[in-house]
Amino acid sequence: MDNLCKPWDGSEGKTSDKGYWLCKVVGKNLKEDEIIPLYNELFSTEADDFESENKEIFKAIDTVIQYTEDKGIWIMDRGSDRRRIYDGLLTRKLKFITRLVADSRHLETSNGKKDYPIKIASRMKLHYKARFEGKKDYRAITYNIKFGYQRVFLPKENKELTMVVAEGFGKEPMMLLTNVEVKNSSDALQIIEYYIARWVIEESFRFIKQSYSIEDIRVRRYNGLKNMLAIVLLVYSFLSIHLLLRLKSQVLVMYIYARAKRLYGISDFSFYALADGIFYLLSYYRDKFRVFEEVQTKQRLLQLLLFDDF
Repeated sequence: MDNLCKPWDGSEGKTSDKGYWLCKVVGKNLKEDEIIPLYNELFSTEADDFESENKEIFKAIDTVIQYTEDKGIWIMDRGSDRRRIYDGLLTRKLKFITRLVADSRHLETSNGKKDYPIKIASRMKLHYKARFEGKKDYRAITYNIKFGYQRVFLPKENKELTMVVAEGFGKEPMMLLTNVEVKNSSDALQIIEYYIARWVIEESFRFIKQSYSIEDIRVRRYNGLKNMLAIVLLVYSFLSIHLLLRLKSQVLVMYIYARAKRLYGISDFSFYALADGIFYLLSYYRDKFRVFEEVQTKQRLLQLLLFDDF
């Protein structure tokens, strides 16, 4: 296959022998369960047109902000804890929340002292407490956390930022850097909630890999594989926008859920059930699709698929 490279395998925690990188952007309404996939592109570090991973990240960001402008908050994991990423976000005047790596860079505190994030976190007094309901290995779990916040600066950068630290999610403290205004503990807690909400990114990656078997796709050309990932984005967008977000499709969605045959109900991330239900319908009626050639209207097509007794 063209341009195979060695991407980072997050699930294995090491570099993969052969594969490709994915750059994905998902929009999340934090007050609702609405999820909208916005961008999905495959790239290779071995391709002739590849310049850098930072360029690929800002290609995605610049594409999205053509339509969203400065709305929303860009939330990124530790892979984006880079000075060039911060500089690019600040230059574009975008709000962001990024998870800090323990000792990847120095931050400057309000008293002018520079130190690694983990050192600053160890000295910070975590006066506040909160409880989070979450999941671990698909099981419900309650996190009792302590958290606090402190003003910091990037070296040689006058823009004031806030470092939010939370203990209780794992062995190491969660350290977040943001330019979103934090005035009190409620604001700091909201920053943590915003970052926790980015689980939909990881779940989205897992969903398209499992439900559409993208790791098993074999095409002869690199551009063909890039196009296949664009088609996957369109399918994912159809599930999100045309089925879940449009009230007119609710009857159809309930019908699809029923065909997914979930013993324990539909999970909060309902895309797996949608994909399984649609797979069942298309498989069950695969011998009947020849009748679609005679269908003249969308209404008749829907009737044939859902209500006619074949």
